[in-house]
Amino acid sequence: MLSSSYRNMYKKTAAVLFALLLWQSAALIIKQSLLIAGPFEVLNGLTMLIRTKEFYLTVIHSFSGISLGFIYAFVLASILGFISYKYDFFSTLLYPYVLMTKSVPVASFVILALMYVGSGNLSIFISFIMVFPIIYTNILGGFKAVDIKLLEFAKVYGIKGFRKFRYIYFPEMFEHIYSALKAAAGIAWKAGVAAEIIGLSRNSIGFKLYESKLYFSITDLFAWTLVIILLSLGFEKLCVFILRTVYRYACNK
Repeated sequence: MLSSSYRNMYKKTAAVLFALLLWQSAALIIKQSLLIAGPFEVLNGLTMLIRTKEFYLTVIHSFSGISLGFIYAFVLASILGFISYKYDFFSTLLYPYVLMTKSVPVASFVILALMYVGSGNLSIFISFIMVFPIIYTNILGGFKAVDIKLLEFAKVYGIKGFRKFRYIYFPEMFEHIYSALKAAAGIAWKAGVAAEIIGLSRNSIGFKLYESKLYFSITDLFAWTLVIILLSLGFEKLCVFILRTVYRYACNK
């Protein structure tokens, strides 16, 4: 009998293959290269792209910018989440800003940011703005969800400081941090690339998408979109891997 994990993997693989079949069928039925490119055409276009030096420079440019914004947001949101947990008034003070970053459209932030940070650092700023409320909310929720009995136990046995965080807080907060990373990684790439497109950030993936649209190169448009999907998934897996590694080390598992 197959385990549930293998069954889920086969189901997901079958779903992906079915989606590719539908995509290829649509391309064959429409037969308009200016409207849709089939998976084989996209794969061929991607193969052509990865043979160029410019492809890797473009990927590095976007990856570094979006990753930096994500890291800055994670660090600051974690610190402020802890402070908000300790001091309720600080949580109340931050509430309107967190609500604003959740509610304001990405395009509005991009246009405002262009006036101050320029197109070069736009992906860093926008990914930071979009990721911050997700991480902050989950970190704060994780602190608040810690079992009060465990905290009383730590107090009785004199467990303080880093040891208290390592053995009490972190294990209890793991699921909240995990959910935050899973959600924020995808948002960071969506928002970051959108910022690159609107801001016309040179040597970026967003700019390549804009060029593809400008010159009606649907194959390149689909190929770069596939690159974004793969990078986003890879980035998410990397974040989860790091978190799990830290968790195993911290909790001796």
